[in-house]
Amino acid sequence: MMGLPLIGMMAGGVAGGITAQMENEYGAKARKFGKYGATAIDSAKDLDRKYNVSGNTKVAVESAVYKAKELNEKHDITGNAKRTAEGAYAKARELNEKHDVTGKAKKAASSTIQAASDFNKKYKVRDKIGDAVVSGFQALSKAVHGHTSNQNQQPNH
Repeated sequence: MMGLPLIGMMAGGVAGGITAQMENEYGAKARKFGKYGATAIDSAKDLDRKYNVSGNTKVAVESAVYKAKELNEKHDITGNAKRTAEGAYAKARELNEKHDVTGKAKKAASSTIQAASDFNKKYKVRDKIGDAVVSGFQALSKAVHGHTSNQNQQPNH
């Protein structure tokens, strides 16, 4: 089950690496994104070292898991949830057979995807989002490190 997300992350990494090597606007955006992503990761590591975020989170999660197990043993929460879900699934299946909900949802999704694609072609939303993400990383870097970085500076290859 973990294999599929791992393959997706690997494919995304390869695609990002290939894009970063392109000598065009997409390559420049990918390099900036990578640079500011690395800065954000370094900043998160610094904050973790300073405030022990991961250690405190681990303790809180372990405590929450213990309390959840205790409550489940006392009130049979998982058993009740399972029985409720089974009943809801049976009712949903019955409604779908009667009203073709999945068929109608597929048609609606298909037309929504087409409309989104047409909208993106007309207004170039995807490009604007990429620019906004890079700007966001630049602002984060400035806020964390207290200085501005040169927007046009390209990372060394």
